[in-house]
Amino acid sequence: MHVHFHTLLQQVTPQGRRTHLDMHLPAGATVGDALARLALTYDPEALALVVNRREVEPDHPLQDGDRLDLIPAIAGG
Repeated sequence: MHVHFHTLLQQVTPQGRRTHLDMHLPAGATVGDALARLALTYDPEALALVVNRREVEPDHPLQDGDRLDLIPAIAGG
């Protein structure tokens, strides 16, 4: 599975900006399992969870090769 971080979730490392990573999860894993493994400090309730260009819920099952985009909700006005 490929995880892509958007805006505030991108991390700056000595090697450069980290915008994505590949993750291996066991069969039957869900988006929520991926979030738990990532241990993000960002509130999961404030994220748009998108798998293969479709917004999903944390209980959505993941398949090998899926692309998970984590997009922080940004308030403005």
